[in-house]
Amino acid sequence: MVAQDSVQASRRRQGWRAAWRVLGTVAFVAILVFIAPVGDWVDSVRTARPLPVFIGLSVVLLLGVLEATRLLVLARLPRAEVGPATHLVFAAACVAHLPFGFVGSDVYRAAGLRRMGTPTGASLGVVAAARTLGFGATFLATCGGALWALSTGADVVDGSLRRLSAVSAVLLVLVVVLTVAAAWLGRTGIAQRRSPGWLRQVGDALGEVRGGVLLTSAGLSVAVAMVRVGVVFACAAALGAEVSVAAAVVATGTGVVASVVPSILGGVGPQEAGLAGALLLFGVDPAAAVVVALLSRAVSLGGAVVGYGLSWPFRRAPG
Repeated sequence: MVAQDSVQASRRRQGWRAAWRVLGTVAFVAILVFIAPVGDWVDSVRTARPLPVFIGLSVVLLLGVLEATRLLVLARLPRAEVGPATHLVFAAACVAHLPFGFVGSDVYRAAGLRRMGTPTGASLGVVAAARTLGFGATFLATCGGALWALSTGADVVDGSLRRLSAVSAVLLVLVVVLTVAAAWLGRTGIAQRRSPGWLRQVGDALGEVRGGVLLTSAGLSVAVAMVRVGVVFACAAALGAEVSVAAAVVATGTGVVASVVPSILGGVGPQEAGLAGALLLFGVDPAAAVVVALLSRAVSLGGAVVGYGLSWPFRRAPG
């Protein structure tokens, strides 16, 4: 009886999570429609040039190689494994778009690292470290881009960038304070008594990343964040939209941060709404902003599929 109640409770939780994902996707798609009517999207797509789109696909391929290299560094695997690691990265990018997250991309990466010889616990730590470093690099680049745009006197809508920059400055200070506080707590028994179990496990995994491994993986994370900006640039060029470096940096980072909101397909909806909304702050045409966001998603997924096919000969068979 207890087991049956547990199963029913688990199903209810899964049902609620699925409902929230659907609601998140619908809500953010509605935001995109509010920004610009669908008819304007179509008109903007008709003017797109193919060459920048192909350049964007090439940028996504480079992005996959950089992410694979970061995994190798964090997992301390030999350079000869770059082929299987690259195939793993592109496969995980495709898996991330499966409906309702049946298999999470992080779980897929951890399983792939396990097949490459990394112990189970270490593989989870590598994925957690890669995710944390990547998110941190993107977050800091976004805040830095907003502050840079403000310092250069960028033309923005209704002073919105000034408010965004103020928030970014506060967040940068908060990151420093939290980092110092976490370092202090890590040297005391408070962390072991007060922190949730999952947080302690992530902290232990990140604690193994130090020295040259930390510096190299952090540098690769910054490179990954910057290369993602290249995808937005390419999509903007395809539409002939004028997007500054600061606008591309802030929009890309905003989209990545927004992608943590639950949705049906791997962040589809929140990421596009965040990217398009940030472009609006910099005076980009509403229809162009939405299409740049949608085209960036299409290019990213298309590049992952192409990369998956190209790296197929290097795949690591299960076992």
